[in-house]
Amino acid sequence: MKKLFFIIALLAVLMPAGIKAQSYFEDTVWTKKTDQIDGFYMVKFSQTDSIIVGHGQKMDLFFDAFTGEEIIRIPGNDEVFFFNNDENFLRINNNRKVFEIFDTHTFQVIDTLENAGISITESPFADVSENGQYFISQIDKGFSIWNLMTKQIKMTKQFPEEENMISLTFSQVKYICNDSRIMGKIGKVYEDPEHPNNPEFYKRESYYIIFDAITLDSIDYFPYARTYRMTKNCQKIAIATASTDYGVEIYDFATKQLLRRLPVNGPSLTGIEFSPDDKYIVTSGHGIIIWDVMTGEQKHFYPGDWDGIHVSNNGKYIISCGSEDFWLWFSRFGPTNVPNNEDGNEPLIYPNPTTGEVNIPIGNRTLKGTVRVYDVLGNVVLSSPACSAGTPSEGGHIRLDVSGLAAGVYFIRVGGKMYKFVKM
Repeated sequence: MKKLFFIIALLAVLMPAGIKAQSYFEDTVWTKKTDQIDGFYMVKFSQTDSIIVGHGQKMDLFFDAFTGEEIIRIPGNDEVFFFNNDENFLRINNNRKVFEIFDTHTFQVIDTLENAGISITESPFADVSENGQYFISQIDKGFSIWNLMTKQIKMTKQFPEEENMISLTFSQVKYICNDSRIMGKIGKVYEDPEHPNNPEFYKRESYYIIFDAITLDSIDYFPYARTYRMTKNCQKIAIATASTDYGVEIYDFATKQLLRRLPVNGPSLTGIEFSPDDKYIVTSGHGIIIWDVMTGEQKHFYPGDWDGIHVSNNGKYIISCGSEDFWLWFSRFGPTNVPNNEDGNEPLIYPNPTTGEVNIPIGNRTLKGTVRVYDVLGNVVLSSPACSAGTPSEGGHIRLDVSGLAAGVYFIRVGGKMYKFVKM
């Protein structure tokens, strides 16, 4: 109870003026504290939103997205890239030579992508195309594209040396615009011939370059930024700036016209993510804030200091990492709170609130497996085989006795669905 009071008090202190915040219980699906004291630099959902991966300084930790239960951990601090509808994922091997292909059921290496002898940069930026056919990764002075069916390199682009050039880097490569474009950040350093080996006279260039995904011809550019995120419809781009007052700027991608600035602290910004429908943008750092893209209005606030965020592909959840902790939140995109029924085409559980039992909709299905009840921290507080949870009623429900639970907010996972109820 003391922890709850502390969280509510912290939320009241950290919540910016004018932002409506739901209660701690309503916002939180589960929380997870790990033993990774060095923390995590990134967190992400898998393609089907069933797995969450925390990329740590020493370990990659995999969690069941519904429960927060740890599945496995793999030594190393390299990002993983899911493909084939989560049947597989890619990860660079320890000697930084090749990308290994893992089976997601066994978490064992089953194959590798072709290596053409070109150095793969340490901790490479990479991406899987939206259609799932190709994988792109930065390499030394450029990038390569692999066909994920054949595991062979399809195309490679490396930038030529230029006169007086000291170094060239390429990073943050991604597929954009429904796989029709490729975007990445290029950095160049040139020496002044009149002042050789003098860093004070070095000329530096850094900007984003856009390529045609078929020909790999450069077709456009975008000015330098720390990082960027694109809307799925390719109409807007959000960039991180160093401004302490307006740390995020949103532009029309085609015209490069500035549309609006978001009043967040740039130096403390740790994440930018658009909602799947492109209507909202999420920022993280000192708190997580949901913004309306069109108006710039702040819609919701989640307290805490966060090192990274990711929005689920279905738009229903936000995962955040901070220090050694993970928090899964219900996303508050728009005016509607989290529904009891996620699909909108089945009856709700009832009675809700309840004092003794709940009726869970299963339709005409024959339910197998286990019915689990979770508290707001993701702990399993009640578990029952589906066949013992109750006899299906004429209305297509099963009944579950929850009279032994303490008063509070709970979640039932049954038949692949999650339902929320209140025990009185």
